[in-house]
Amino acid sequence: MHHPLRSLIRSRLLWLALPGLLFLLWGWLNEPEYYSGTSLSVGDHYLAIGDNGRQVYLSASIYSPGRWTAPGFKWFRAPRASVNLPEDQQILVSKAFACGIISKPDRSAIWANLSYWLLILLYLAALLAIRLWWQRRKSRLITAALPQPSTCDS
Repeated sequence: MHHPLRSLIRSRLLWLALPGLLFLLWGWLNEPEYYSGTSLSVGDHYLAIGDNGRQVYLSASIYSPGRWTAPGFKWFRAPRASVNLPEDQQILVSKAFACGIISKPDRSAIWANLSYWLLILLYLAALLAIRLWWQRRKSRLITAALPQPSTCDS
């Protein structure tokens, strides 16, 4: 008898997907009291990606002509208490998705926040879709390889 747990343990998909899942869980649960990220600035363009303890955020800005940031990569980390975050970002399960556009005289920006719990659900849904596709593909290949019944007219 074929045990389902054995096929799961032998699954290459499980072992390939496990590091990504562990990384997402680590990002969600590790140091929720800090706000950290990295940024890249080139001329008047600025791109930032980071973690506010509950969500992953992405921000892209264009500064007005004549105002620019120092070029290069920067890494930043600050205690959450020093950053004014909305109340919905203060709890373990925050709002799933938020985005917006900032338009000020000195810069224009677009930003998006995506909760870790939503990222994990999307990751697991993608893994399930891959697994289902693979099972259907194997079923079709097995069916195609079976000999077709012959019809003999006597």
